[in-house]
Amino acid sequence: MEKLFMIISNPDRDPEGLFLKRVKDFFDGKSLEYVVHDIKTEEAKGFTVPENTEAAVVLGGDGTLMRSADLVKASGIPILGINTGSVGYLTGAETGNLEEALRKLTVGDYRIEKRMMMDVSVNGEKAETVLNDAVVTRNGYSRIIRLKIKVNGTEILTVGGDGIIVSTPTGSTGYNLSAGGSICVPEAEMLIVTPICPHSMTARSVIASANDEITIEVPSERYYETPDLGMTLDGKAFVPLKSGDRIAVRRSADITKLIKTDEGTFFEALKKKLS
Repeated sequence: MEKLFMIISNPDRDPEGLFLKRVKDFFDGKSLEYVVHDIKTEEAKGFTVPENTEAAVVLGGDGTLMRSADLVKASGIPILGINTGSVGYLTGAETGNLEEALRKLTVGDYRIEKRMMMDVSVNGEKAETVLNDAVVTRNGYSRIIRLKIKVNGTEILTVGGDGIIVSTPTGSTGYNLSAGGSICVPEAEMLIVTPICPHSMTARSVIASANDEITIEVPSERYYETPDLGMTLDGKAFVPLKSGDRIAVRRSADITKLIKTDEGTFFEALKKKLS
């Protein structure tokens, strides 16, 4: 059976389709089969990954890659991210070495990093599986949110501030980093809980085991009966919350497989990205 490659593009990051054309030209030159998907279209209708798909090539930044990981997670195929965005912590290649990265992909000259994901539920109903983070915050207002955080049912802190981030190691270089949370090696297995602008001198980021369950409880008070309190999942889906809601975050059985075609280490990339 012929190998099939999937190309997932983001027109916002490649408005003239120049990078998409380079990928298609490469595959055409090698007489390799491929299918092309627009991330915006596919998120709206969803798609099935054919059984003979070798890998997905994603053109965009970290946001596009996270959205693509959600679309292909059930298939278990690996993802090669080509960074056409601004930062690109998750992507495995830059546009400057696009053809070389594709060459290595087609001959199997690459390594795969397995990244843990998180299942997030609200009041017992699953909301989504995420690669990066779940963020509970208030949308548009600066009033303090007071949240109760538990690990395996044991309360570890009640904190007032702008909200809470629960992050995977992959997401540690995202919002978690901006909020002062720890940076973790992305292939590690742990959950990171980081308060956002806590109104406290002692509230700090906490690292839990990947096998722990993190719960976030919204107090049952009229103060929290506002339409702007909610949770964002991997920076896209916004889930409205209300007083008394209970969010549970735990390790998912799904993983994301990221293809890396260079020999650089995570810390070398971190130094480069953070200047």
